[in-house]
Amino acid sequence: MTTVQVQKNDATVTLEGALTVALAQELRPQLQKAVAEGVSSVVFDLGRADVVDSSGIGLLIATHNSLKTKGGRLRVANASPEIMNLFKAMRLDRHFSVEGRQA
Repeated sequence: MTTVQVQKNDATVTLEGALTVALAQELRPQLQKAVAEGVSSVVFDLGRADVVDSSGIGLLIATHNSLKTKGGRLRVANASPEIMNLFKAMRLDRHFSVEGRQA
């Protein structure tokens, strides 16, 4: 199950399974609302995620861009080695923080 928890200015998105088109469409309005209401930091916890497709990457980029215009930041935590490699190949780690899973 994927959850979005908002506490004051921080939001944590805990993903399980795949960040694909269906989930990205579900999360997009929730994240837009959170940023509009003052959230300035969003963490995507990918500790239980095994796949991120182009729609998921689009959601991350859109969230990053929304936060950046308001002085906020996006962070990806606990990414698998495969997802880390994808983000590095796309140079996404140059735009927002991407951290791998702890051993």
